[in-house]
This record gives sequence, C-alpha cells and structure tokens, in this order.
Amino acid sequence: MLVLLTVVDAAGEPVAPVKLQATLATLVYVGGGGAGGGAPEWRVRVLQQRLQVGDATFVPQTLFGGADAPPEAAAGAAAAAAAAAKAAVAEAGAECVVCLEAPRTTAILPCRHLCLCADCATQLCASANRCPVCRGDVGSLLSVAR
Repeated sequence: MLVLLTVVDAAGEPVAPVKLQATLATLVYVGGGGAGGGAPEWRVRVLQQRLQVGDATFVPQTLFGGADAPPEAAAGAAAAAAAAAKAAVAEAGAECVVCLEAPRTTAILPCRHLCLCADCATQLCASANRCPVCRGDVGSLLSVAR
C-alpha cells in the first residue's frame, strides 16, 4: 500500500506539513457473523506509525520492560532527587536485570528490552553480546533518559 500526502496552502502551492502522524494498519477478522447471526468482529492491528515534525521523521517503537520514570525533584536538590529516584526504582522493580541495583537506562536493539543500567550495558558489549532477557543478538544499545 502506498499513501501520498500533499499539503497545499490557500494559493494551491505545496507546503511541508509542520506536524503529521501516519498510521498503517490492517483489519483482522476475529470471528462472529456465522450461523448464530451475530455481527462479524474485526480488530485493528497497527503495523507502523510515522511522525513528522518539520523536516524530521520519527518511527515510534515500544520498549519492553520500562517503568514510569520517577517524579522529577525540584532544582537544587540533586542528592535528594537521586535518593528518591533510587527508592522509586526499588519500589517499581525497575532495576537492572544484571546487577539488580541501578535503574534501567539502556535498551537493547533490535529486541527493545529496556533491562540494563549503563555500566552493565558496557560490560555486556565487551563480553557476551546477548540480551539477558531473550538471549537475542545485540545489534545496538539505546540509552533512555529517565
């Protein structure tokens, strides 16, 4: 399927969209509509999304194993913020799956498991190069700001 979108101004001249979201989806038949006389049931399955902001295009991806980021502390209270973040990580169970201490800040690609702290990610690249969750090959690492 190919979708082309042209945005024009009042004079009919093409302009680049400032913000655009495109979703490619398919309908999946899940049952119904048989001899019982019920209506057929369909579900929408999203295949891919693309976001465009100005000239930049983004493809959103889901990270697996993430937890909500701890609330931000007021400026000037860095030590208290670090302690609160560590407590929030412990409560949420969002610590690194290797060292079980530091917060998860690194996702593994292509499997997208958000499961490592920065230190363990560095060690992983130097040794096994396998995801500790699914044992898939590590293509690259993605640092996620918390």
